[in-house]
Amino acid sequence: MSDDTKVRQEEVRKRMLNRIKLETLLSTMPISESLKIRTYIGEADFYFSILKPDFQAIKKGSAVVEIGSGTGLLSMYIASLGYKVYSFEPQSSGFKDMQKMKELLKECWESDFPIVNFINDYYSESYFKENEVIDYFLAVNVIEHIPNYGELIQNVKKKMNSNSIFRIICPNYLIPYEPHFDIPIFFNKKLTSFLLRNKILNSGLSDPLEFWHDLSWPTPSKVKKVVIDSGLSVAFSRETTKSYL
Repeated sequence: MSDDTKVRQEEVRKRMLNRIKLETLLSTMPISESLKIRTYIGEADFYFSILKPDFQAIKKGSAVVEIGSGTGLLSMYIASLGYKVYSFEPQSSGFKDMQKMKELLKECWESDFPIVNFINDYYSESYFKENEVIDYFLAVNVIEHIPNYGELIQNVKKKMNSNSIFRIICPNYLIPYEPHFDIPIFFNKKLTSFLLRNKILNSGLSDPLEFWHDLSWPTPSKVKKVVIDSGLSVAFSRETTKSYL
């Protein structure tokens, strides 16, 4: 991880959330639950540090949509910068505790809580005004959970103009590792499932088979095809991966 990235992350940690109050509340929870929340907060801090340069180039007050926002913390961070944020989270399989975590984060917010339009549903253009254009779409670790993510991209395009951006961050399944189940990949999804079925079933997820079934295993070539088929241009970046290192 670069020194610049570390500095950006430290800036995030010092702002917005009252970390002392948060740690006090987390200390009263079961260890497994508090570890999960700390993981989500750490991820939001990390991705905010990655995405912050994007927003330095977008006019304040612009409309931003986060798809699959989880706890909503990343949406809160973005809204605190002065953007109009819609935050979609259906709380589907594997994400049942998101609302509880969201309420905890609200309680620990350091200053005036940012205005975020939280929508407990899958993304749909029906939630916007007919002529409303979204300047920036964001989906972090989302499309790998959507069997037909090409349909999502097509629906997103309907609310974009020529200057809009759809930023997608997801695992690359050309790398032989499945991060949700912490298992190696053996050539493809079917063979991996056959060889490691017991590990999948004993993963600790609330419904591991449904979770596994929904995984779409995106690769750069697959994503590129569905984006181009949707009539959009595509550019890839290794910035997130490099920041992990």
